[in-house]
Amino acid sequence: MTRVGEKKGTSKAAGKAKAVKAGKVQSEAEIKPNGKTARSVKTRKRLVEATIKLVAEVGVDAVSVSEVARRAGVTRPGAYYHFKSRDELMAAVADELDEQLLKIVEGSMDVEDVYSFPADIAAEDQDLIRLRILKMLEHGSVADVLITQRKKVFRANARKGRLQAGVDPEIAAIIASTSLVAAYLAVSEGKTKSQRHQLAKRFGKTYHHMLFYGVLDPKSTAWPDVPDYPELDVKD
Repeated sequence: MTRVGEKKGTSKAAGKAKAVKAGKVQSEAEIKPNGKTARSVKTRKRLVEATIKLVAEVGVDAVSVSEVARRAGVTRPGAYYHFKSRDELMAAVADELDEQLLKIVEGSMDVEDVYSFPADIAAEDQDLIRLRILKMLEHGSVADVLITQRKKVFRANARKGRLQAGVDPEIAAIIASTSLVAAYLAVSEGKTKSQRHQLAKRFGKTYHHMLFYGVLDPKSTAWPDVPDYPELDVKD
């Protein structure tokens, strides 16, 4: 009850102060810049990780928010607090994969074999890569974050004189990004996980050779005549 002469907000402020003192309300240090608490961020991460494991077991189409919540040890309402729909949850999974792939492109993530990494992911979980491919097709080359980052890398390599003559860095970046599709198709030929990982290594070796040395040898005597590519009249 508010006493006579006391402002309405005073009792609420006092109550909040007591709650903070008792440790019932998070301090400012516990709240992230986007307004989420550290506990909330951890819960969201658990839900994403549980989704990735579930996708690997049952496939994308069989994933439900309820089952993800159960596996993550989160209540169903709690899961829907973080992800309003199944589509939103799957988008978060794709974003998690993007984070890994972007680190590879930027060179900030150390892996044993950079060139077979996408294929190794596909070998482990084909549905996860398929989900990322669908996201790429949905966003297009202009809006897709992976393609955008690759364009920056290829433009930088072009400025440093690392690209062969005649290679368009923008187009080369798009072609390199579609290696996700090639990786997915390459490992899909394996019937077991072991076979798929072997195919992933073969993919990585060939992909590396294609990037740095090309595929066809113009100096081979087996060619009757190597045709020149016609000059393009490209207008800005």
